[in-house]
Amino acid sequence: LLFFSPLFLFNAFSFLFAAICEMQIKIDESHVKKDVEPFSFRVFKNGYSYIKSEKGLLIITVYFFIKTLTSFGVSTLLIPYCKSVPTLGVMAYSYVAAVNVAGRLIGSGLQYKFKYPAKKKFAIAMVSYVAISAIDGGALYTPFAVILFLFFIEGLLSATSYNIRLSTTQSYVPEEFRGRFNGCFQMFGNTGVIIGVLIAGAASKFFSLRSVIVGLMLLCIAGTFAVMYKGRRYVKPIYNRDV
Repeated sequence: LLFFSPLFLFNAFSFLFAAICEMQIKIDESHVKKDVEPFSFRVFKNGYSYIKSEKGLLIITVYFFIKTLTSFGVSTLLIPYCKSVPTLGVMAYSYVAAVNVAGRLIGSGLQYKFKYPAKKKFAIAMVSYVAISAIDGGALYTPFAVILFLFFIEGLLSATSYNIRLSTTQSYVPEEFRGRFNGCFQMFGNTGVIIGVLIAGAASKFFSLRSVIVGLMLLCIAGTFAVMYKGRRYVKPIYNRDV
């Protein structure tokens, strides 16, 4: 408890610092509508209809529903697994989480130094999706030092795939539909989180934690090929953009 209290305090001040910095941003966003329509079911329905009309965006949204379902299912089981292994414990989980965040930070920083070729972005994203699932599914079968290394690499790849998806979709979606698309996308993602956590928790009652993690990541890899790769004809024009 003494170890985690400073972390929670640091996290709280981090959010406060970020909020203060955002309040200092002074820019006239003339491209944003001033007459913002309040949220309603009709607004959500319009957003869903737009996604449905854009097959590439629909494929991306469906895939990330599967990805968040499986990924958050796995993350839910990491702490119980570490606690169940005498040689690991909660401290080991904190180290794993730390190197993963470090990988994400470094991966995000590299985006400012290196620009991926537009025509290769879909291929890079596909490799990242499969590699991340393979790492998450197999890392816990390796020694702890290798686990740390693999989760660091997973952080690097996660930042790469996230930035490709975010930058290209935001560039592709027209401004008047961007908020509605993001709202619907986040809703499907959050629904995947809830379902994934429930499935992982229920499955862990009947199967070992590592086997549940492997099963979830195999499902994610299957979804990567069945959804993203199969629909590459529609996703490539969105991902392979020079932004």
